[in-house]
Amino acid sequence: MPAKLPLPPIDYCAIVSRSHRRPRAEAYAWTVRDPLPTIPVPLRKGDPDVPLDLQAVFTTVYDRARYNLSVDYTGRLAPPLNASDRTWLEQRRANASS
Repeated sequence: MPAKLPLPPIDYCAIVSRSHRRPRAEAYAWTVRDPLPTIPVPLRKGDPDVPLDLQAVFTTVYDRARYNLSVDYTGRLAPPLNASDRTWLEQRRANASS
């Protein structure tokens, strides 16, 4: 999606596009190290946004589907992490296992 201003270095992005403001939109960006954000979900023009806590949604689905039993966290990532993020992940793994 074309942007008026360049986005900062990010891994993930959610775009919120309000029908009455198009083609303008809001971008919510985060990196692999950040918890998922809460983003506003627009309803009708004039109605207040509904906050959507992406981290809570992800955690609920992950826990209820029991992905911890089926995901292999020792395998290679595709695409691979950059060196600093790989070091960060290895430290998190080490802390989680101790």
